Amino acid sequence: MTSSSPPGIDQLVDDFTPENGATWMVPGATSGVAPPTRSGSTTTASSWKIRRGDIIVFHGATWHASGANRTERGRMILWGSSAALLRNRSRTDSGWRSPKSSRAPDKRLSGFGSQSGLRT
Repeated sequence: MTSSSPPGIDQLVDDFTPENGATWMVPGATSGVAPPTRSGSTTTASSWKIRRGDIIVFHGATWHASGANRTERGRMILWGSSAALLRNRSRTDSGWRSPKSSRAPDKRLSGFGSQSGLRT
């Protein structure tokens, strides 16, 4: 992994199925495969059926997206990310900010925070 593509690390709180918007990934996307079109169509994308409690780790540059949730129930995931893109590891004092992190709160730079899910 390079600093520009940290790993995706997710733990499923709910089952991910085709009906509730399972994650789609494009195999080989880190090897120069063309990105999906603006409409999101690609011939190589595949949907992953993932069970509650599973942990998935994938290369951060992999083209991936959530499918449409066609159920009445939301779904949850614990999403891990790296702050390496936001701060310099050798200068972790709170007085230093990179351009990318100038609006990020100290809590987020320390590795804590949450993001509300989107309903499709």
